[in-house]
Amino acid sequence: MHQNTSDIRIRTFTNFVNLNSVSKKMVSERSFSKARATCIGLSEDLLMIGNTDGQLWMFDRESEEDYANFSEKSKDFVGNSVSAIDVHPTRTEYVVLGYERGQMVLIDVTDPKKSIKSIKDHHKMSAIVNIKFVDWYGNVPVKNINEA
Repeated sequence: MHQNTSDIRIRTFTNFVNLNSVSKKMVSERSFSKARATCIGLSEDLLMIGNTDGQLWMFDRESEEDYANFSEKSKDFVGNSVSAIDVHPTRTEYVVLGYERGQMVLIDVTDPKKSIKSIKDHHKMSAIVNIKFVDWYGNVPVKNINEA
């Protein structure tokens, strides 16, 4: 079943929420309508949509107004689809993006003009299909390597 951009919906606990104004903006915006949506991410305040041009478009979840967009400037990211998005569980201003050609980028959505960290060769030419922030230590105290 093929759905076009005007059919974007978010599954909530008990119903679907149509995002009509976001869909209309994406269809009418020339630079986005050439690209296709590839993945979606949600924070408390933002709806984030990655696309085939390597862009991340962000919309306010409540008003559905444009918030910002992000595009990595390096030539390695030209035509490189955003394939995965994750929002940090406690610091929701941090978002990590995975790309079709294996790159990963960390951004701060409060200042999306440039990335915080870009990793270009970790999974070279292998798509990042899932990406997650991990709390390595949790509630376990970190031990010094020299302690037995």
